[in-house]
Amino acid sequence: MTSLVARVLTHDSFVANAFILGMSPWVLALTICVIMSICVVCGFSLQKQAVTRASGHCRIGDITISPLWLIGFSLAIIVPVIGQVVAYGLAPMSLVTPLSGVSVALNLCVSPWFHGERLQLRVDLTATSLILIGMTLTSIVGPKEEINYSPAELLKLCLEPAF
Repeated sequence: MTSLVARVLTHDSFVANAFILGMSPWVLALTICVIMSICVVCGFSLQKQAVTRASGHCRIGDITISPLWLIGFSLAIIVPVIGQVVAYGLAPMSLVTPLSGVSVALNLCVSPWFHGERLQLRVDLTATSLILIGMTLTSIVGPKEEINYSPAELLKLCLEPAF
């Protein structure tokens, strides 16, 4: 398994036709993005919960330095960065980047349940629907494969006149 992943990550012509964990690389990248969006929403929810029930913990402005806040920070900031780097290695940026809109939809579902916040149905649902429609269309229309250039080819393209 490890040698398969190493071959996939190092040999460009193999990446386009490879299957990792039974999925094509771009499907795996989309799955990673959705999981990272879940991490972001859970992390921000934990941070908000830590701030609202901060008692006896060190505060720096609005930030409460508590174990709950640090776990939330790790889930919202550190873990998604690692996941995004892996996803960008498996699929084109034009396919992966729009999927951050999933976080907005998940937050719309989690906030009322987890924090007792009230939704403004007309505004929140309309905005979230538009974001999801845009995200879906961008991901569907975006390229599933990308061209990989060698450093020499990139230098040649940079030095070539545009017109």
